Amino acid sequence: MGKKRTRKWRVASVCALLGFAVVCIGSCSKAPRTQLDLSVFQKAGASQEQESKDRFECHTRAVQRTGFDPAIRPPEDTSPMRAEEKRELEAQQFVERRKQQMLYDEALKKCMTERGYTIIDH
Repeated sequence: MGKKRTRKWRVASVCALLGFAVVCIGSCSKAPRTQLDLSVFQKAGASQEQESKDRFECHTRAVQRTGFDPAIRPPEDTSPMRAEEKRELEAQQFVERRKQQMLYDEALKKCMTERGYTIIDH
């Protein structure tokens, strides 16, 4: 029981750190960002180092397949425009970024699942 509990705490810690990074990235941009809400459970016999390596490789693959990297903030539009136009543009950008985020999330989940991890989407 002790090993299972320790493993769950490690997974929870990694998820919390990744979630914190996502929140920090999202809060730095003007457009709101939805946090990826996933739980990743290690495959049997995988070390924390192996999980980190797999997650990084899956992130890289997801970025290559979708052309979207959630760690990169979109540039701010500084062109002069009316407040109404600006709100409309921000809404369109939010919708487009959310679509890209969803494609990225699916590619990441698929890759991790192929490597034997259990992914639970909340």
